[in-house]
Amino acid sequence: MPIFYTVLASSFALVCIMIVILTAFKKNKSKSEYYLIAIFTVFFLHMAIDLTRFYYKEINWYPHLVGLTSSFSFLYGPLFYYYFLSLTGRKGNILKRYWVFLLPFIIYFLINIPFILLDDNLKDEKFAIWMEGEFRKVLWWLNLVKVSFHFVFIYLIWKEFKVHRKNLKKYFSHQSDVLQLLWFRKLIQFFVVIAIGAFVGNILSFGTEMKVYMKYDDLMFVIATGSLIYLFIYGIRHTDVFREYPDYSSLIVEDKANVELKRKLVSDEQEKDIRAKLEKAMEEDHLYLNPELSLNELAAHIGEKSYLVSAVINDMYDKTFFQYVNEKRVAHFKEIVKLPESKNLTLFGVASESGFNSKASFNRIVKQLTGMTPSELVKSN
Repeated sequence: MPIFYTVLASSFALVCIMIVILTAFKKNKSKSEYYLIAIFTVFFLHMAIDLTRFYYKEINWYPHLVGLTSSFSFLYGPLFYYYFLSLTGRKGNILKRYWVFLLPFIIYFLINIPFILLDDNLKDEKFAIWMEGEFRKVLWWLNLVKVSFHFVFIYLIWKEFKVHRKNLKKYFSHQSDVLQLLWFRKLIQFFVVIAIGAFVGNILSFGTEMKVYMKYDDLMFVIATGSLIYLFIYGIRHTDVFREYPDYSSLIVEDKANVELKRKLVSDEQEKDIRAKLEKAMEEDHLYLNPELSLNELAAHIGEKSYLVSAVINDMYDKTFFQYVNEKRVAHFKEIVKLPESKNLTLFGVASESGFNSKASFNRIVKQLTGMTPSELVKSN
């Protein structure tokens, strides 16, 4: 068997193993992981049928499979979008709320049913005629629509990514952090590479022989498989990337609804009272030592509404919640790193005692807030 087919067959086996790991060995699966399982399952089916073509090269060996996967291209975009939304804390029934994105897949599949159900010999004849006739142009335009459909979801996912990154700084004291944001970036980059590759390939295939088009299609399959395997291995090595963020949509709605109201209702006296409670929570209760501290948790601790706490931090300190908490952590780090008992710890060991949960985020935050690396900060301290 040619090396190219061997690579694809090996990739197919790895995709199978991924599905088994996600389904059989992972307990207490989150909603996002079910969407990830759905993505791998669709890809598994797509690849299984594609491998059949490799082993039985002539269409008359597998006419009953022709047409089954033609609608799958409309599934990847919505499934990746659902997965992204569930990871970033979007609660509720995501599938029910965004079911409309599945309409292209449903419509295309229903239209294709008469062809799928054709007698094998008749399907073989029709397919051969279409591939050599005017229908090739129709197929080309249809594939272009499928590929363009991916760019819609690239835009939607990138838009959600920017909003999520902004909300992390507003409502959370951590960003769980660089790794998960990097994971999101990798997902988007993967989608962009596949979409651009498929788009360019479809343009170049116009007017070429069917065999040439199919070979390019095979190459894209190998690239997509390799990328998925890389993402999966990266996720297994950094399991934190699968951790879902808590739902902060209620905080966003609350902020928007009260943005003008809070300016009118928060008196100078109330601002001072909230500020005093904040200082107590930080200086005496040391809430910033909790790596997972959120705006909601801080507000609950001092007995105030989250939007009022946010307003005071923004107005009186001229900082975001993220900046406010992490400045406390950096100050704590500067104090305890000088203690004798800290001499036996690494810099990140000391940082962990100060509320940081990631070495990458610690290095980045110290650089942002002080303009120095942790090592430089210790020397200057």
